[in-house]
Amino acid sequence: MVTRRTLLLGAIAPLAGCGTLRPPGAAGPPPATIGVRRDGWRTTVMSFNVLTPTRGAADFDPSVPDDEVRLAARVPVMAAWIEKAQPDVIGVQENEASSAAALPLPPLLDRLPGFTPVHADLDVPLLVRDSAYVVASADAADISQGYYARHLAWARLTSRATGRSLLVA
Repeated sequence: MVTRRTLLLGAIAPLAGCGTLRPPGAAGPPPATIGVRRDGWRTTVMSFNVLTPTRGAADFDPSVPDDEVRLAARVPVMAAWIEKAQPDVIGVQENEASSAAALPLPPLLDRLPGFTPVHADLDVPLLVRDSAYVVASADAADISQGYYARHLAWARLTSRATGRSLLVA
């Protein structure tokens, strides 16, 4: 049940994360973050498309060299961008690969200590900052309607600072 003490942040995917990465030193906050304030309580959420490693530059923009699209080249840039934004919760998109060993999330998590993955094996996992929240419960639903597997993941978090409940999807 959603109460006054519960902030519902649903469908954070439209917040962006699908555009071109700005270099970590670029001015201003990353465009895929949003800070939410309520009654003196604040949290920051981010949506991030990690770009499935099963595709190359030719699938998106042939002028971009394949070496720049490879996961090994993108992970340091993604980690730097996330560290600069300092989100408390990240909704990840396109955590997909032909095998579990090739998923984009594990090498990214190696560079992001302090985050707990929720549904790390799904195409839409959540990352939760350990210092900000405890994962109270989590679940997911298969919403596939075609060839590609699609899921909806959610988690109920408890703020370490306030004890408030936060539902993210």
